[in-house]
Amino acid sequence: MWSIGVILAWLATNGRHIFYVDSRTPEEEKYDKRQMAIDSVLATGVVQWLERNRSGDPDLNDLVDKCLQRAADDRITAAQALKHPFVTGAKP
Repeated sequence: MWSIGVILAWLATNGRHIFYVDSRTPEEEKYDKRQMAIDSVLATGVVQWLERNRSGDPDLNDLVDKCLQRAADDRITAAQALKHPFVTGAKP
């Protein structure tokens, strides 16, 4: 579900990578910089990042947030995602 969240965030923001690391960064530094990017987004909030980067769909933002929980046990399951309002089109 983590990968689904990353892909949905990318689509929602017209190709902006949620955990961006400059491609000119030396290879030996990329892992640490990527970890810092992940920590930063998760600390400030996935929904806040999406809103700042022009994702205007609250249901999509909620689904991405539920996919991008650090602990796997806290993430939405595939079965739950299929019932999510963004996927079904239902409004709560």
